[in-house]
Amino acid sequence: MDHSPKILLINTSTTMIKQFNYVYGYPVGLMSLAGYVREQGFDDITLLDFNVPGNFRRLEEVFRAVDPDVVGLCGLTVDREGIEYTAEKVKQWNPGCVVLCGGPYASASYERVASLPSIDLVVVGEGELTFTEILQRCVRGESLTGIRGTAHRLPDGSVKLEPARAPIMDLDSLPFPAFDLADIEFYSTHQSMAAPMGVRPYMALFSSRACPYRCTYCHDIFGKTFRALSAERMVEVIEHLIKEYGIRDFEFYDDIWNLDRDRVKRFCELVIAKKLDINYHFPNGVRTDRFTEELLELMAASGCRYFAVAVESPDKAIQKQIKKFNKMDVIRRNIAIADRLGIFTMGYFMVGFPGERYRQMLRTCWFMISSRLTVCEMFSVTPFEGTEIYQDLEREKELDRARNQNFVLGAYHNHVSLMSAVPAWLVDITRKMTYLLTYTNPMRMWRIFVLKPYRGTWARRAAGLMLRIFGCRRIRRENFFQELRQRESARRDQHESVAQPA
Repeated sequence: MDHSPKILLINTSTTMIKQFNYVYGYPVGLMSLAGYVREQGFDDITLLDFNVPGNFRRLEEVFRAVDPDVVGLCGLTVDREGIEYTAEKVKQWNPGCVVLCGGPYASASYERVASLPSIDLVVVGEGELTFTEILQRCVRGESLTGIRGTAHRLPDGSVKLEPARAPIMDLDSLPFPAFDLADIEFYSTHQSMAAPMGVRPYMALFSSRACPYRCTYCHDIFGKTFRALSAERMVEVIEHLIKEYGIRDFEFYDDIWNLDRDRVKRFCELVIAKKLDINYHFPNGVRTDRFTEELLELMAASGCRYFAVAVESPDKAIQKQIKKFNKMDVIRRNIAIADRLGIFTMGYFMVGFPGERYRQMLRTCWFMISSRLTVCEMFSVTPFEGTEIYQDLEREKELDRARNQNFVLGAYHNHVSLMSAVPAWLVDITRKMTYLLTYTNPMRMWRIFVLKPYRGTWARRAAGLMLRIFGCRRIRRENFFQELRQRESARRDQHESVAQPA
């Protein structure tokens, strides 16, 4: 390649195609990647975000307009069908285009992704340094094999994983993400991951990487060595967004934002001292039993308005089984403190752990009903590939049984888990009754009203609540990509039959 490569980055989010409930999150990984490679001199970058309605249908139009040399795909496990379909189309339109895949799904399931004929190389783990080396090799016309932090398909069909690349330790040295490539107007007018905060202009940020905890249901994308932006750098990024875009509302997507309590304290003190007048939220990524009353007061004073509490299960045996080891008394206390300070809290719970008994499930339900959490969500345990719980169930052949009963592996929308000792019908009834008792609590209803989090989205939230209580939420178009391929095949057959001479 005798020129700087033209790069097309694609956020392959497909939930907006297949689900009724739309919760959108910025493609922060691709934005960080683009910001870094720009600094290395690769500035011909286009970002196509499937979260934005209409962009998926514009795939071919954008591809032919950009005519990229390198296409980078990114997505979660739930986006796997979108990744496979997009890669197929890219190779169909230009077989010589280098197709890369990175992000959570690629890192967790690198063998599955690398085995796809339409994927040339899989980026495993952090992408900045690896992607830069790939681009440099493309410019020099060198082979893409042997690059640390990648996996690729061998001629015999097997997959080779190259040695891991050392993590980036100094996150302050990274440039700002490419905020300009994101459709800020779209995200400012649609429901965010911090859904209770309503629709408003905001930006999503990653201020740290990795988590040292070893929860069995969680991925290990960034490793176990915690690294973080300094408090000063965090404030610098926020000041840049205030100045350039007028944004004063932020969501942190970190795995564990508050692991370093001194960093949290310093950040809050800087925000207060500089009078930044911001709001910030944590749709995931805080460890609630690491908070102190002093930290929560500082966070509230500096603009924290919302955080999610990942309780999962209050049962001690389940906590030990999943290696979470939450300190439940501390979590209850901190939920109450946050409530007193006016911080909106979202509780996340899971039922259906392997071997879970009904009395253990009821402890989860009672915590959800009796706590001072503002709102709550209850999920069914779903084993994702690349997690310890997935490996354990695979060894015990439980995943085969789940597949035979149409349990969708790698999906968020399963209503019941087939892993526990509790019958599916009883799980479903218990879930509905728990939601009913949780949200008919007059004190909880009053707190929701007083905190006024929904700003113009009351109708949407009320409808979502009814769907949860009565179990009416369903995924639509589960076979979307299969149907799409069938239609395209039928059109090709029709075109070929017309083109044939009589």
